[in-house]
Amino acid sequence: VCSSDLIKKTDLLLLSLGTVLCVSSVAQARGRREPGQRLERIKQHLGLSDDQATQIKAVRARQRNQRQGIRGELDALHKELHGLLQAPTVDEPRALTVHTRMQSVLQRMGEARFKTRLEILRLLTPEQRAKLLEHRGKRHHGKRGRWGRGPGRQADEG
Repeated sequence: VCSSDLIKKTDLLLLSLGTVLCVSSVAQARGRREPGQRLERIKQHLGLSDDQATQIKAVRARQRNQRQGIRGELDALHKELHGLLQAPTVDEPRALTVHTRMQSVLQRMGEARFKTRLEILRLLTPEQRAKLLEHRGKRHHGKRGRWGRGPGRQADEG
């Protein structure tokens, strides 16, 4: 009788674990796409030539490599700042210096991302650019402001 109860409990545990793993993998799959899927979708939507798609893929690969290097630098600064803030007495001048360096790295990341966008736009025909910008406008229309706190700044708010 005891072994029967143990088998039932084990079966229930395995079933629960399987359900958790299944739900987890489905949630991950919904949030992530295969690396080439996005480019393929853009290619179809904009009518990109194979040559354009290859060039865009190369631009994005360069940007990804550059971003990884910058991100490594940012991670090191973040760890350094975290260590400074965890100390019994905070070395404020040093913490401010590290924070300033982090802001500089973040600005470089933003500039690199924008340069990549410009480089990709140069590869598109005027019609493809217009279609892309129209699609992006529709995608962002109606979204709340940054962090979902409100409608965001309006053009006339200055």
